[in-house]
Amino acid sequence: MTLTAKQLEENFEKNFAFLKKRFPQLAEKFKNFKTSADLILDPKFGLNIFDRKKEVFLYPGDARLITLKQIAHWLENPSFLTLAPQEIEGNEEWLHVRFINSLVKLRKEVLKSDRLSLSSKVPLSLIVIGVGLGEHLKFLVGNLNLENLLILEPNEDFFYISLHYLNWEELISKFTQNGGLRFTILLGKDAKDTSKVISLFSEMGPFKASTTFLYIHYLDQFLKNYLRELGTEVVRNLSFFGFFDDEIISLKHTLTNIKNGVPLFNPHGKELSPDLPAVVVGSGPSLDFLIPYLKKYGDKLFIISCGTALRVLERHGIKPDLHVNIERTELPYDVAVKSTSPEYRKEIPFLGANNNYPPFFRIFKEGAFFLKAGDAGAELFPQEKLYFVNPTVTNTGLALAFYLGFKRVYLFGVDLAFKGKRHHAKGTAYEILFKEVKNLLKEEIEVEGNFGEKLLTSSLFYSSLKVMKESIKYFKNLREEFEVFNPNKGAKIDGAIPLREEELENHLKGLKENKQNFVSEFWQKTVEPLEENWFDFSKLKMQLMTNFYQLKQVMEEVLEKVEKPEDFAQTVAEFYDYIMVIRKYNIILYHLLHGTLTLFFAHLQFGLFADVPTSQKELYLKEAKKLLRKMLQEMEKEIYNLYGYFPF
Repeated sequence: MTLTAKQLEENFEKNFAFLKKRFPQLAEKFKNFKTSADLILDPKFGLNIFDRKKEVFLYPGDARLITLKQIAHWLENPSFLTLAPQEIEGNEEWLHVRFINSLVKLRKEVLKSDRLSLSSKVPLSLIVIGVGLGEHLKFLVGNLNLENLLILEPNEDFFYISLHYLNWEELISKFTQNGGLRFTILLGKDAKDTSKVISLFSEMGPFKASTTFLYIHYLDQFLKNYLRELGTEVVRNLSFFGFFDDEIISLKHTLTNIKNGVPLFNPHGKELSPDLPAVVVGSGPSLDFLIPYLKKYGDKLFIISCGTALRVLERHGIKPDLHVNIERTELPYDVAVKSTSPEYRKEIPFLGANNNYPPFFRIFKEGAFFLKAGDAGAELFPQEKLYFVNPTVTNTGLALAFYLGFKRVYLFGVDLAFKGKRHHAKGTAYEILFKEVKNLLKEEIEVEGNFGEKLLTSSLFYSSLKVMKESIKYFKNLREEFEVFNPNKGAKIDGAIPLREEELENHLKGLKENKQNFVSEFWQKTVEPLEENWFDFSKLKMQLMTNFYQLKQVMEEVLEKVEKPEDFAQTVAEFYDYIMVIRKYNIILYHLLHGTLTLFFAHLQFGLFADVPTSQKELYLKEAKKLLRKMLQEMEKEIYNLYGYFPF
């Protein structure tokens, strides 16, 4: 087909009119757009796009011919975002680990394939990276049974050119005319923001991320790193929700802490306004060169020690003004006991999350717990919760610095990305107790360093980095004068001001010695004893069992009727909707169930899309339903066993 400049311009006008009607924000964005790329119409070499910024052609030949070859290859070897096909790691005694791994084993035994089928009767979700000229979009939309389509185009120039070539209204008519189908396009900066993709999965059901196909039209260095990041974020999003055993532990620990009379740290409404800076001390390798600043200026800073940093501080004779912890397991307690002295700890106040291991609160000078947002145990309390306190303890330290009223915060040993193999400062408890740290902290994602160079980070620290960026933005919105400074040689943290050593010295040398007043008063102002009238445990126990029994009955009735894989896919969506209803009426039960059921459904759906005969998938579904029934029965027992932990 030969195109003329007049035809291209007419097509642009039609597309622009369509954008004004259906996507007015996009229309406004491209109203007077100045492009840095050109659509090439060459009679000999065919269609192409020339990127003037990079001085390269997008396609290594005629765009239509290259795209047809690409489509043919993709149909033979479709790529997709999915969960790791192997079993998950964790304590085999935990219900969550046992049943997810049993489902993975079942899939391997019955289906014997990790390849997904594009011809599944179950509607597909598809992410397309790159618009280019869009020939691939015409094929994909016209030939696949799509339920959700997300198009990401980081290069706005390419999308602008596609407005001259594609008929966008015709392309997406099936999505704009039919209810229940979802079409989304993200351009430029939005296309580069993985959080926007993750939020879409949250809307359509996170379990669907386990079987989302991925079509990559073009690839550059940015997109390679972006895809690693997106894959990490998808898995994190599916596993980020606390799983069943995790939330059971949280409830048991929180209820025990209530029984033990551990007081509540509640900074809301206390109007704290210390006139000195805080320093949040993590155990990243940058702490090695920052320790001298703590020694020199520690009497002018409110020092918040995070996790394994406590041992380093004791070795250097530095006493923090507060030690904090977030993890609910026994391990951080063991680390503190084995790596620091009782005499040292008895001089330091301690704040832990409500779900912390109960003995933790007895080994310091004094202890209190804060209410961690998004945690089952915290929902026992009517008080406002604390946000952005996880996933790592340095996130906790930064959040608590804000809640304590500090206007200026320095991050020491908060690297979150690394140049070499060392992830922690010398002498931390990691070197003594954590033998498997190298396996835990695999470098996967490239991020920008605090002073310009590219560094690598692990999925855990990447999550911590993202939350830290979000928290600084959120806190500054609440308190305009809130400032965070980053002198570390690790990752750049958006919102935190980078400080080189000479700049740090200039910041600290002018501080006045005025910390004693706040150190002596903050505990009295923010920590309060528990009151019995906060709780109605009799009502709570009844609601937990009643609502779970109702959910179990609904699932049993539906499971009895469903035999075909394509029918069960709709059933999973309905289950997820029911869980969302529970969220509204019983938030504690929601926290108990959401993570494990979402991950179970995600793994189950992965099997339903397997590229195997229907008879195999029907057998897999039959056995998976048995597993689900058994898991629900065991959940019921565990919820009932909680009763013995309730006080009063």
